[in-house]
Amino acid sequence: MKQTKKDLKRLFNKEDWNKLHLQIIMYGREYCSARGCFGLTCSICSKINKERKRPIKTKKA
Repeated sequence: MKQTKKDLKRLFNKEDWNKLHLQIIMYGREYCSARGCFGLTCSICSKINKERKRPIKTKKA
C-alpha cells in the first residue's frame, strides 16, 4: 500500500490528490458493495483473488 501511495503521488499533482482519493473510493463503491461481497461476488474482488474458492469469513465486533 505504501508503494501504491508513493506511485500515485508521483503520477498526480498535489492539488489533485483529494479529488483523486474520492474518485478511487467512488469507483470502488460502484463495483463492490464491500458488505456482503465476501471476496467472490464483485468483479474487482474476483479478479484480485482468482484462486479464492471459499468466501471470506468476517468477525463481527
